[in-house]
Amino acid sequence: MSGNETSEPNPGIQNDYHGINLSGAEPLKNTESTVLRILSDKPGKFLLRGFSLDIYTGSSWAQFDKSVKSELEFSTWINMVSEQFPDGTIANPISFATYSAMMNEGEKPGRLQIIEEKNGGEISYTPYYPVFLPGNIHSYITDYAVFNTYNNSNNEDVKAKYSFYTFEGENILNNESYTKNPYISQKNYDQINQYEQLYRDAVNRYYTRVKPSTKEFLYEFIDGDSFLQITDRAELVEKVCDYVKSCAKYNINTEPTPMGRDYVEYFLTQSGEGYCMHFATTATMIFRTLGVPARYVSGYAANVKAKQINQYIDVTEKNAHAWVEVYFDGVGWIPVDVTPGYDDPDISSDNTSNTNSGTTSGNIPSTDDSDTSSRPDISGVSDPSNTGESSVSQSEDSSSSADDSSDVKGVIPRFFEDNKTIIIIVTSLLLLCLMIFTVVYLRFSARKKRKNAFSQANNNRAVIEAWCYISKLKAYGAVPEKYIYKLAQKAAFSKHTLTSEEARFVTSYAEKTAKEIDEKLKLFGRIKYRYIKRLY
Repeated sequence: MSGNETSEPNPGIQNDYHGINLSGAEPLKNTESTVLRILSDKPGKFLLRGFSLDIYTGSSWAQFDKSVKSELEFSTWINMVSEQFPDGTIANPISFATYSAMMNEGEKPGRLQIIEEKNGGEISYTPYYPVFLPGNIHSYITDYAVFNTYNNSNNEDVKAKYSFYTFEGENILNNESYTKNPYISQKNYDQINQYEQLYRDAVNRYYTRVKPSTKEFLYEFIDGDSFLQITDRAELVEKVCDYVKSCAKYNINTEPTPMGRDYVEYFLTQSGEGYCMHFATTATMIFRTLGVPARYVSGYAANVKAKQINQYIDVTEKNAHAWVEVYFDGVGWIPVDVTPGYDDPDISSDNTSNTNSGTTSGNIPSTDDSDTSSRPDISGVSDPSNTGESSVSQSEDSSSSADDSSDVKGVIPRFFEDNKTIIIIVTSLLLLCLMIFTVVYLRFSARKKRKNAFSQANNNRAVIEAWCYISKLKAYGAVPEKYIYKLAQKAAFSKHTLTSEEARFVTSYAEKTAKEIDEKLKLFGRIKYRYIKRLY
């Protein structure tokens, strides 16, 4: 967000983690609405990631399909060795880079508390280089987002509250090997490295994907050969960052991309202006075109000033932001902010250190002017040489055709006027039928999806799916047995594979509990339970 009073269009944050329609983004209307309240014991700029997206379609971002996602699910349980972290925790792709940050000499973690002011928050907005403690607050099933376990039901009456320990990202790329420190042993560090190497292979397979047409256009447009001469990844990332920042002007009032036009191509060749979503999308695709794994990230950017330490500060809608994550082998995902002029007074540092964002970004300002002299004239001005007889004949032709069609033009409006009431009734009935069909279909689809999830061959995944379902039933008074919770924890965090009997025990409990709740509900409660919440 640049230093303007108006606010960027929403980069698709609030629970839209399945995908974002780039062409349909509109400016936020209530930019002062508080979304989060944060409290930090250190000053600095914080990028709070909501989720990342994987597939660029030309007009939107979407997630990988389930088969690909399953190959990107890497996590391991590790024991922390410090007094500050006496318990174990889960290390996963979102936190792999944390353990490189721990290698900074004299490093001490900060603590960030977050309170969500919007009801029903499902995503845990996560700072960079986090330690996930305590382990029962968050769910680490995916590599693209962290979910709040206590609100898996997305209950409208719940306001999520959680906290993270965080490390600084300065010099993180220089920490190539283990350095003795008070937070993690070399044994556990090596264990994380093994998982990172496995995950890295999947990252290089999937996060470098680009449609052939997009790759061909971008490679030619940016002169890809000149970039590929740079062998150091950090230097290459910096050069691309500088390039993207200077390729267009920042303008939060940029017009939407015309229907049917590629979002990136139109931004680079026609529009010449954009906001965070344009710059982040373009940079992500350029990185991939050059063979660098990258992904689009949506979240919030906030700044804690020195005088605001240990005080709650508001994060509002105007702090919505989008950026890029680039993968560095042996480290993990590193945030890269490519939006030019990102110097909003509420975001930029004010006597603070850059404690958490750890972003790689250049200081090249956005271009001030856009040369329009070379653009073709599309105003439609006619050739002065064609003003003689041709104009007369055109006038005669048009008047003749107007006479022939005048009667036809009047028929359609009169028909609608004479049958206005009937048309309204028929249209309303059709819309009502469509709505009923949609609601019934969505319920049927949810039941089928749930049945398939419970009966899948992977017992651990079946139990995890069942536990998520049980968590949603808690809003209706469901209290799962301790044994159920134990099996769910075992499925999520243990290397042990559950037996079919154990899996069936959990899934049967979930189905039985859902049925009992349904039978106790009254008519309207049952309708909401079945067709709105789609829980039975």
